[in-house]
Amino acid sequence: MAFLRYARANVVQPSIHGLEWDKVRVASGAKTINASLKKQAEDILGEPFTPDRFLLTHSTIVCSVDAITPPNTKTGSIEENGQKINRKYADYRISEGTDKFINNNLDSWSREVIKKSYQTFIGAHNFVEHIQVEELSKGRIIDAVLRDIGDSLYVDILVATDRKHEDLVKQVENGQMNAMSMGCSVDFTICTKCGHVAADETEMCDHVKYEKGNVFYDEQGNKHRVAELCGHEDIGGTAGVTFIEASWVATPAFTGAVARNTLEIPSAEMVRSASDELLNEVPEKWIGKAASLKDSPWYDPKGQLNKKAGPFDMDEEEEGGGEQETPSESLLKQLESVYETAIVDRFRKKLEDEIKAEKAQQVMNPPIDKSVVEQNDNIIKEGTITPEKYMGFLNASVKTATSVEEAVLNISLVNTHYNVQIPTHIYKLASLLGTTTQYFDVVDYLEQANNLNGRKLSRQDEFRLVRLAKILSLNTYGQK
Repeated sequence: MAFLRYARANVVQPSIHGLEWDKVRVASGAKTINASLKKQAEDILGEPFTPDRFLLTHSTIVCSVDAITPPNTKTGSIEENGQKINRKYADYRISEGTDKFINNNLDSWSREVIKKSYQTFIGAHNFVEHIQVEELSKGRIIDAVLRDIGDSLYVDILVATDRKHEDLVKQVENGQMNAMSMGCSVDFTICTKCGHVAADETEMCDHVKYEKGNVFYDEQGNKHRVAELCGHEDIGGTAGVTFIEASWVATPAFTGAVARNTLEIPSAEMVRSASDELLNEVPEKWIGKAASLKDSPWYDPKGQLNKKAGPFDMDEEEEGGGEQETPSESLLKQLESVYETAIVDRFRKKLEDEIKAEKAQQVMNPPIDKSVVEQNDNIIKEGTITPEKYMGFLNASVKTATSVEEAVLNISLVNTHYNVQIPTHIYKLASLLGTTTQYFDVVDYLEQANNLNGRKLSRQDEFRLVRLAKILSLNTYGQK
């Protein structure tokens, strides 16, 4: 069973003519547009190709990474750290210099795989929001070229959208519909930490299941992220990767905007920063009285939780014991818009699943997270959100909840909106464990968490869970 993968990038030029596309082809080293391409377009479209009939759009849709071989790599069926690994290929690690070209879904394609597979874009349909029913196709991809920018290969596509779809064409031309999201079928993926090859979700290693996106360091001290490489050049053909569609997806310029008060959309770099600093590092405001992380009663320089840690150290106001500050009306309006966007995303994925049941061979099965609409930030950068504003939304999402379960749901909606990725099992544990007031100290809390989890949590997941517990304790949920 093949994997289905998505990656998103903004449109470069919503309306492009032949001479402008010539420049793209020349930049890629390909031949200029000519009668043969016109015939190719007509063969794909099944009718005469004229610019007045079709809107031509240029999008840089996906890019490559460099796959390298770690020192002393062994291939085959091996066991490492108690895990059985099926390592078919030695070059499974992504170079530190091209880590930035991993997309926001933490999927990637090596340089050689992109070279072998990019032409599968040609002839593929373009849809809206990945509703892949052929009768709902808005046009076709009539050309694709490979552009070498030095440290990566970019794939540029030329999309022909039938002008009979007047509303869509208008939205594209005025910038309202300003992004495309590619869909591809992958025979297998490779874990970039251990090299394990998986043909479906049931075969995934623990790194991909539980640590995807986490940072790790190799034996030389180089920094990497846990991600997945799609396909491999050695299997021939299109290297196990087939690009099967490109969908129009809307990108609201200012989600939740109100007069003179704009809610910015974060760039992926800022999101990673917010995620790392606010959810993957211990925020000092959640530690409370500790002057710094090192002053925390449960900090230990050896990286272990201090068994002598006292009770959760939090100010009375943060624990919810004092008078709670009511979130401002402006913030609540923005928060409502954040929720609405995240819920609409979930509803769309549910609808896609229902359509998939009827069109099993034509409709993609979207990921369980927000990956259908994630941005490849290495191609396009958007605005930013400050950590302070992000924390403001988290605080308001908890203080307006009437139960721990509702607060966890609210936090997940905010994080979904801002692409802060927390594993589902961490949210579930946080909901079951409740607030910090029920436990003597952090060690007691984490012992209960490990018991519920059925296995020891990773240190990063322990940090995530403690921080969720702290922020959940900003509300008393009606209890005295």
